[in-house]
Amino acid sequence: MRSPNEIAYALVSQKDGSYQVKVTAGNAAPIIVGNFSEKREAQVWTNADQAPVPDEPRRVPTPFALNRIRRWRAKAEEIRTAAESMTSESARRMFMQLARDYDALADSWERAA
Repeated sequence: MRSPNEIAYALVSQKDGSYQVKVTAGNAAPIIVGNFSEKREAQVWTNADQAPVPDEPRRVPTPFALNRIRRWRAKAEEIRTAAESMTSESARRMFMQLARDYDALADSWERAA
């Protein structure tokens, strides 16, 4: 009797020369997986669960996040352009800080996405 967490693999040769994999997990009924044309393919499949798994899966940014990031980057550029036309140095600094804040907001969304 196997422990509930133990998984066993067995190659099953077919009459047509192909291979399948019999997977048995714990006390559950075995299941047959795949229809591999070569024995090596079936062997590779059985070792697939031993491949290293990254700590954190790579995330793909959603269209919503990408649109928001683009809007904030565009707003930052618009504010920088407006700051160039300011005659007051304090107003220019304030606008440039606002542009940096929009860029920082976009950066935080990029890291999260």
